[in-house]
Amino acid sequence: IDAHGANICGYAGGSSKFCWGADAATLQPPAGVLNILTVGAHHACAVQFNTGSRIVCWGDNSQGQLQAPTDGGYYKLDAYGDTTCAYNNGGMRCWGANTLSRDNPGFRMAPVAIAAGDAHTCTVRGDRGVGCWGDNAFAQKNAPVHRAQSISANADHTCTQRAGEGARCWGDNLHNGSTPPSAPLRGLDVGQFNGCGVSATGAATCWG
Repeated sequence: IDAHGANICGYAGGSSKFCWGADAATLQPPAGVLNILTVGAHHACAVQFNTGSRIVCWGDNSQGQLQAPTDGGYYKLDAYGDTTCAYNNGGMRCWGANTLSRDNPGFRMAPVAIAAGDAHTCTVRGDRGVGCWGDNAFAQKNAPVHRAQSISANADHTCTQRAGEGARCWGDNLHNGSTPPSAPLRGLDVGQFNGCGVSATGAATCWG
């Protein structure tokens, strides 16, 4: 399941999938099994393993959101706003509205995770280092040097979850959304002005 703004999409195994919310009329998923799913502002994309791990997108196409690459082998996918990024053995590919976040980052190492923001994108690389590209008006690209397990981005800031350590965040801090607690987290997700995570004891904690 994934959500963005007032739209939510999910799949329940096999060909059972569904979208609901503000754009439900135009966000009905296509036929076939969906595996890796991501939702943007007014569009959604998924990797379909049974088609050679190709990408299918649906919804609004006013900013080129549905112009996904036609080759296969994709195993990482993330969308935010009107932009989507995906990775296969050929490298990173981004499409949609924002030309800054679509720039080729030039990273040689395959990502463990991808997180797309409004006009920037970040990845956790295979060595667990973090790299970002795109807009830097709020220091979105200035990821601190550290090793990360997972990553989440929203609008103009990004946070990572680290093994046995507190989260690291950078970018826009207008509402303290980039000031996480110091306690270790098992996982996290960030919103436009806040973040939430699961602590080592299984308790939820939020900031911003």
